[in-house]
Amino acid sequence: MKSLKYLTVVFFLSFISLPSSFAQNIVGLWNIHKVEVGENDMTPVAKWTQIKKDGSFISGNGYLRNAYGSYTYDANEASISFYDSMGTKDRNPAFKIQFKGKDMLWEREEEGIPVKVYLSPINELPKSTADQITGMWKVKSKGMEYNFLHIRWDRRYNQLGGQIDRQGGYWHIHGHMPRLTFLPFSEEQAAESWEAKASYEQLTLTGLSDSNKGKVFIFERINYYPD
Repeated sequence: MKSLKYLTVVFFLSFISLPSSFAQNIVGLWNIHKVEVGENDMTPVAKWTQIKKDGSFISGNGYLRNAYGSYTYDANEASISFYDSMGTKDRNPAFKIQFKGKDMLWEREEEGIPVKVYLSPINELPKSTADQITGMWKVKSKGMEYNFLHIRWDRRYNQLGGQIDRQGGYWHIHGHMPRLTFLPFSEEQAAESWEAKASYEQLTLTGLSDSNKGKVFIFERINYYPD
């Protein structure tokens, strides 16, 4: 009888230790490389989340942090839910978690629509389009009315030289695609959107608005402010 009780206790302890080891696997820095909402691809640009051992989490896009709070992990249900202290209450059910090798899959329904979030472990934050385009750029292509473009970290931009002396405004980047929009201070200028492709050395803008559709301009990064 004592042996039976001992085996029962050992079995129970080994059973509850399995979720604990599972929970440890969710801790770390994760790249959200794909989000499916129904049949639509709704993957954010450079989305990541960091899940910590102390029950807190941080999320963001590129170098921008835009969510912080705590999470609740249910070991028996293999599910996770989040409380974002910087956002609104999440009224959707918890995500069910599956592991596929080193990767994770989160699944749930939101307003009756299936949502799948695919995550992979990473060692450093991914760069977003906004991170890559920030800086001083010199126009290499012909046909642009200015010679220099300064895209500032505070979401303002300046266009300098060429046919203009100086003009500027605010810039906006789309959260799900590399779509860059310039919003001029001057009411006489219309907003224009561009597809932005950037590396450290080069920026390519392809027109998307009616006023610039199909136009392509290439810029090179410089480390000085023009006179």
